[in-house]
Amino acid sequence: MIDIAYNNSDRLVRLINDLLDMERIESGRMEYSMGTVDVMAVVERALHKIEPYAADPDLAFVVTDAVSELDVVGDEDRLMQMMANLLSNAAKFSPPHGRIEVSVTSDAAEVLVAVTDHGPGVPESFTDEIFQKFTQADSSDTRSQDGTGLGLSISKAIVERHGGSIGFDSEPGRGSTFFFKLPRSEQTLSADRLDPA
Repeated sequence: MIDIAYNNSDRLVRLINDLLDMERIESGRMEYSMGTVDVMAVVERALHKIEPYAADPDLAFVVTDAVSELDVVGDEDRLMQMMANLLSNAAKFSPPHGRIEVSVTSDAAEVLVAVTDHGPGVPESFTDEIFQKFTQADSSDTRSQDGTGLGLSISKAIVERHGGSIGFDSEPGRGSTFFFKLPRSEQTLSADRLDPA
């Protein structure tokens, strides 16, 4: 009973925080503390935070590509929040004893972070709505996964505030890859020098 009470309280806190974040985003009052951030450090921090909360203790989080010292200009806590959202979603929709793959790669201009699960994938009928607020692929009263339907919408707002983009690839029945791209700090700083405004 204590575990049930704790889990319900934790779920309520997440709901309230998501609602508050969405209100801040829509009113333009979301605060960001920008600085130089090592993306791989954010990924490792998010993995450390999410693993103990995975419903399946046998769920494996595997880093398939890891490049350290890939810096972006951003708010470390907000980027961690976005990364945790993607990992949490992947965990929710992974099969028992499943595997979630995380990769961090880059080119000269951008850092790419991808999270891949091997769950049911995103229904084709839902692909256009997936980043809208309060939307879930299964919105019925009997859906098997809880959540606010705000995580991806909040993540989209965060990554766009950082000058990046978010997207996904999915094959129904075989899994999904959610990814985001952020400009490398060298590119951001160069753009600031060209256009101080």
